[in-house]
Amino acid sequence: AINAANDPAALWATLGPVVPVRADDVQFEIFGDHGALAFDLNAAGKAELAAVPEMDTDGRRRLLTEGARSPFKDLADVRRRLPGLNLGRLAAISE
Repeated sequence: AINAANDPAALWATLGPVVPVRADDVQFEIFGDHGALAFDLNAAGKAELAAVPEMDTDGRRRLLTEGARSPFKDLADVRRRLPGLNLGRLAAISE
């Protein structure tokens, strides 16, 4: 078990950096607000990835498996580690 109070670096190594991404072609409306799907790629689960139209079940599995092995540094890291993965129109959000 990770004890973040005693070793914050251990928690950071498990979670990884925030990798903000968006899918502009996936629009939503919640309580009158409209926007594009946006999420942290390192914290994403099956539900977020299932909303990316071009990503199939095998692609989602590959992404989740590789991310669990080691968190992604950025979207370019995903492309390097998972060549051929169809990310569709998923794009990095610049900070």
